This record gives sequence, C-alpha cells and structure tokens, in this order.
Amino acid sequence: MPKISRHVAGHPYFAISGFPFFVMRVPQFLSVFHDHNFFEIVLVLDGKAEHQIYGTKYKISKGDILIIPVHQGHAYLNTENLEIINALFDPAELEKSAFDLPKLAGYQRLFSKNNSSSFPAKHKGRLNIPMAKFAAVVSLFTNFISEIENKRPGYKAMAASLFIQAIGVIVRCHEHINTPPLLLSRIEQTLDFIETHHNQNISLGQLARLAHMSRSSYQRSFRKLMNTSPIDHLVNLRIRKASSLLLCQPELNITEIALRIGFTDSNYFSRMFRKITGRTPRNFRHFSNKTHYQKGLSKAAEPPAKIHICRPA
Repeated sequence: MPKISRHVAGHPYFAISGFPFFVMRVPQFLSVFHDHNFFEIVLVLDGKAEHQIYGTKYKISKGDILIIPVHQGHAYLNTENLEIINALFDPAELEKSAFDLPKLAGYQRLFSKNNSSSFPAKHKGRLNIPMAKFAAVVSLFTNFISEIENKRPGYKAMAASLFIQAIGVIVRCHEHINTPPLLLSRIEQTLDFIETHHNQNISLGQLARLAHMSRSSYQRSFRKLMNTSPIDHLVNLRIRKASSLLLCQPELNITEIALRIGFTDSNYFSRMFRKITGRTPRNFRHFSNKTHYQKGLSKAAEPPAKIHICRPA
C-alpha cells in the first residue's frame, strides 16, 4: 500500500458553498496518493486513467462514477485528458438534511462506513449507471456549481435541493443491498466479462451460462440489480466506448469504430448511438470537437472562477 502523500480537508471547500457539501469541475491533472476527511463522488466526464484504491488498480473512462470513502487513500495514474466532476460531502452533516435518503438501502450500500465490502474486488468503488441517469447527475451537479457561483436570490435552497437530487439519482440505481452474496457474485462475474469482451459477440444465453442461471432468471436478476437488461447494458457500454473513440481518435471512420467496439453493422451502430445520445456519431464528433474548441477559447480569454480551481491532490 503506497504511503499517503497528502491529506485533504473539506472545510475550505464547504466554506465556499456554505454547506457540508461542495461540487467542482476539475480539468486534466496529475494526482499523488492522498486521502480526505469527506466522502467523494467522482464523475468521469472525459479522458481515461488508472484509479489506484484498496490495494488495486483499474481503468476508468467516460461514464464511470467513483465512490471514495472518508480517509480512503487513492490516486489517479497514467491520466489522458482526464476531466471529472468532484462532489464532496460530510456524511454526518448531509444526513441531517437529506430527509429519508440515508435510510434507503442503496444509500447504505454506497455510503455506509463498510461500503468497500459491497464492491466487486476488481472494481473497488466504481459504479456504472445508465447513460441517461449519468447525464442527469452531471446536469444536477453542474447546476449546483452555477447556483453557488452566481448567488441568485434563493440560491441556497436551489443548490441544496440539486445536490440531494443528484445523490438520490445515484442511490436509486443501487437499491439492491439485500441481494444474496452468491447471486451478486454471479452477476458481477458477468459484468466483468462484458467489460472485458464488449467488442466480441455476446449473447444472453452465454451470459446466463456464465452465471449458472437460466436465461429468464439471469435477466430478471440482472435487471433488479442494474436497472437495465444485460443486452442494454452491453449496448450502453459499447456506445460509451464509441463516444471516446470518436473524440480521441479522429483518424477512425464510423465503420471502423463500429467494428472496433463490437457492432457488425455500422448502420445499426449509428441508429443505436443516436437513440442513446440523441445525435448521430458524425454529429456527435463534430459538435463535441466544436464545443471543446470554443471552451478552450473561452478559458483562454477569461480567468477561471475560483470555484473551478482545484490544486493537484
């Protein structure tokens, strides 16, 4: 286990927001092994890296959510254009104003003191939720940042409700604390298989056999745990991989990307991409590159707001 190089305190951040929670958008950075006296939720918006935590390392990329408990050492290694949203909170203080949220099974699973034991050994602290839910959480946290920055009348009530809503969306996606350990282990095994072999031909029957379950039992159990079907989860994973390739490897055409992530028909890939993201692959690439370019011009012309500044941890 690496030695902790830095201890990060939450009170300077909480002083900015006026709450026992805070959100900031963090661009590319290098990270040393560190811990903090608050819970941290990390949304990976772009790029990729290796996350070092719980004595292991695993790859993270766009669409991942990381849950880092209080005083848990971690670091980001081999970062490539990594951009994240960091949501920090004091769990004891948040629970005083979060109504019934802390009583939910999903909240207990994710944010209790013993939450590390609930995660698969290979992916400690990493969550995947449907892309629409991920986008909703990003929007809620982004609006929180805007409320704190602009301080319009009523901003405290708006900011507090936005933060609690964002936590609620994540929690509702993980309402399965009472799942038997053997069943959870079998579903996690198939999740690992999908992650590793997403670019290959994967069938529902193949996943069910891997889990030692019938097709109907496997599909029902998977949906209960993941709030989506196994095949929809696979398709969403492929689309996340495709969106990263569209932005990071402009030399690849649409057909090449479709084949690389496991689609054999580029037209079907384009239809599914548009269904999930709301844009065709070509429009997504054009719009995203244009947005990044304009954002770069904006950042060059204006000094960053204090709320966005985050020193490398």
